[in-house]
Amino acid sequence: MGAQSPAPGRGADKATYIRELFDTIAPGYDRMNLLMTLGQWRYWQWRLRRRLEELPLDGARVLDVACGTGEITAMLARRVGPAGRVTGLDFSPGMLAVARHRLEALGLSGRVELVQGDALDMPFAAGEFDLVTMGFALRNVAGLDRALAEMARVTRPGGRVLILELSHSPWPWVRVPFRWYFERVVPAMGRWAARRWRGPGPDPYAWLPLSVQGFPGAEELARLMAAAGLEGVRFWRMSAGIVCLHEGRRP
Repeated sequence: MGAQSPAPGRGADKATYIRELFDTIAPGYDRMNLLMTLGQWRYWQWRLRRRLEELPLDGARVLDVACGTGEITAMLARRVGPAGRVTGLDFSPGMLAVARHRLEALGLSGRVELVQGDALDMPFAAGEFDLVTMGFALRNVAGLDRALAEMARVTRPGGRVLILELSHSPWPWVRVPFRWYFERVVPAMGRWAARRWRGPGPDPYAWLPLSVQGFPGAEELARLMAAAGLEGVRFWRMSAGIVCLHEGRRP
């Protein structure tokens, strides 16, 4: 592969890069997720769905932060039922367009409001939601602590925050081959998207392995969630620790 431009840093430069990146890859995003994860994405969704089924969410108000193409948003809309309400927030117009089409096709658009906005400065009142979720997007925010604090802020007392995200396996026999796959194979699989990329910075699927570098491991992310104001934080490792589901409760 050719040399890549340096990865964007924090703040406005990273936010602009991420928005352009996801606008570019939105049309084929779901197919690439299945391909890159060798189908594991469906298993991780199933694990999230199982946890949602254990929570009292009938008629609940739920926020899906960085909702992307709306796969998790649709799951939440089914879970809260006709009396519930789901808000999907994303700052990529391209992703929201795909999400809107999905929800309309599934007959769920009446339960969902899609909002273009920033996870670091969400346009919602404190304590507005019973549950706040984020799926595979926390690595991409320009300020990790700020994003966690915002999710805690908009969650009502007693409500929960659920974060599904890539992680670092604690076992070298998993971590080493996964790193090779993620850094070498995934960018090659995403070259079709890179051909349409015209922005600065790494090609879209070359960004994915870069986004994991420096991202907290499971224990450290749990500590950061607690520092953001959540209590009883716990997590479940999946697929030998390359993905984790974190959960915390707002006091």
